[in-house]
Amino acid sequence: MKILNNMNLTFLIVGLLSSCSQPPVSIEEADKLYFQMKPAEAYQMYEQIWSDSSHSEKDRAESARKLATMAWLINDKPDQAYDILRDLEEFDYEKSKGYAVWSRVLSEEGQHEKAIEMAKQAITTSESVSQTYSGQARLGIAVLEKYKESILNGTWKKEYSFSEDLVNTQATIQAIMAESPGDISLSKLHLALSLLVDKHEEAYQGWLSFYRADDKGNVHSTQEGPKSLLSSGLLRTGSITENQAKSIVDGLAKSGFIEYAVLALKLHEGSVSFKEPRFQDLLNYYQTLQNIEEHTVTFYRTNAAGDSDKDSYDNAMRSEASSLWDKLNWEGEKPEFDQRKFMMEMRKRFGMVARLMTANGHYGLSLGHVVLDENREVSQYDKQGTLRYIAIDHMLSNGYSSWFWDGRAEIGGWAPDGSSILQVRSAYSDGPVNAWMGVSDPVEVADTREEIMKNQSSDDAIAKEDPYAYLPGLSKRLRFNIGMELLEELKSQGLEGSQLRAAFINTTENLALESSIFAHEGRHAIDKKYSGDLSTEELEYRAKLSEIYFSSKPFLAVNAVLGPNNGDGTSHGDSNRRVVKGIVKWMKKNKSDIKDLDLNRPMLPQLDQLTEEQLKVAVNSLDPLAK
Repeated sequence: MKILNNMNLTFLIVGLLSSCSQPPVSIEEADKLYFQMKPAEAYQMYEQIWSDSSHSEKDRAESARKLATMAWLINDKPDQAYDILRDLEEFDYEKSKGYAVWSRVLSEEGQHEKAIEMAKQAITTSESVSQTYSGQARLGIAVLEKYKESILNGTWKKEYSFSEDLVNTQATIQAIMAESPGDISLSKLHLALSLLVDKHEEAYQGWLSFYRADDKGNVHSTQEGPKSLLSSGLLRTGSITENQAKSIVDGLAKSGFIEYAVLALKLHEGSVSFKEPRFQDLLNYYQTLQNIEEHTVTFYRTNAAGDSDKDSYDNAMRSEASSLWDKLNWEGEKPEFDQRKFMMEMRKRFGMVARLMTANGHYGLSLGHVVLDENREVSQYDKQGTLRYIAIDHMLSNGYSSWFWDGRAEIGGWAPDGSSILQVRSAYSDGPVNAWMGVSDPVEVADTREEIMKNQSSDDAIAKEDPYAYLPGLSKRLRFNIGMELLEELKSQGLEGSQLRAAFINTTENLALESSIFAHEGRHAIDKKYSGDLSTEELEYRAKLSEIYFSSKPFLAVNAVLGPNNGDGTSHGDSNRRVVKGIVKWMKKNKSDIKDLDLNRPMLPQLDQLTEEQLKVAVNSLDPLAK
């Protein structure tokens, strides 16, 4: 390995000295601190692992990647991230993932050519199907960011549409889409790249894929209007007319693709007049979103550093809203600004839904755009009701915790009142793709089996100290076994190839929606309607019981309760611990009925010895509505 920089050398010395007096740390402990949103403690523990050669190369490499991401995203120190990643180059283990992180940081910092080079390195050094897939997606994003910047700053040239890197990248993403359907993020990328290379029919297919159109091209009724606009603008022969260009911009904007609508507007503004008020409003709205995002990231970073100023952030949000209000075009006299009117107007014009809220113990912003709106019937025990189900996507922010966890977990939705459920669609789109990779990629499967074996004894040791603690091995085992079980179920139906992949991803996503949205958020609405004034923790506790009991795959749902935030002092974490305590108590009471239960071992690591029916009975026994 090359000589460490001074900062890393200092960390190495500190790590060696501290190891003499402190018990050894583990990456599972570091992950737990990370998911509990304790940045300083998590960073320090990842640092100790990275700097200590007694740890496995796998754990050290994973810790280094997390350190680099935290250094850039949370601490706003990209140079520190680069130092870590340069040292990581000397490691042979999963080099591809390190280059992918490097590419991402470079891209976000505007170093587009270097970001593209690192993405290519991620592809070249990949050792598995999933690493190649991730590297190709990373390259697509890096190339898009390069050309997106030129469009937005006015330096785009028409000949760029024929540039080798853009054309080749679009072709690669299109090929992946054909072989590996179901990835929402990739569909969005495919749409953008196709627009830039003037492959309009393929852009239309990317849009349909994003909205999960069926084999006949049908989408949810919420998107029928935008679909009609886009089809009239994109499915054409010959040169684009002014009306067709306007249809593309309108269709993208009305379906939540605000940034892509602005890109389309700027791509065509040289030959088409876009001086109409609605397009000026679109540009001003987009600029406001950019400003809000900058304020929000700054607020999150200061919050992570323990020095946040909620009042200043609220004032900045109000100022941005008021400024946009004054810039908008109005039919007749402009109404006087207030926050409620602003929210209603943004929903009407742009489909925006936003709220400032405290979630998982931290204040932040959730802001997205409506992609689906319908009524749903919810029924639990003898209680039922009609709920408005709204899905939002194209998120500018999904709260502090989602930002902090950086895609490893997200806020899935909320019930703002007793008559509606809001689901954050993007929170459910990546997990199923990752789950597919985890059961279909031989390298990933082998690694997971090895991890499960390694964690079994450590789980028992943790549970002996705390019988209700987060057990990383149990969580990984449940997730893997459920995925393999679903894979075999779908194979038994004769599915294979791209059809098998699409069915697995769709089914996994639907299972998550079934439990964490319709059961969980539905229970919130029912409790608010029937159970009076309950504490936040009690509401979460009951919702988690429903999440498990009303799931067709209850072990998938219970795994969400077994997370690292167990008992962390937040309403979610403390309610998770209550559920775990209740299940363990039931297992002890009914131990003679549990097949192959080892009474010499703690209960919780043997949770998967329960049948699905037993798990439901255990949860049912805890629920006030079931009594």
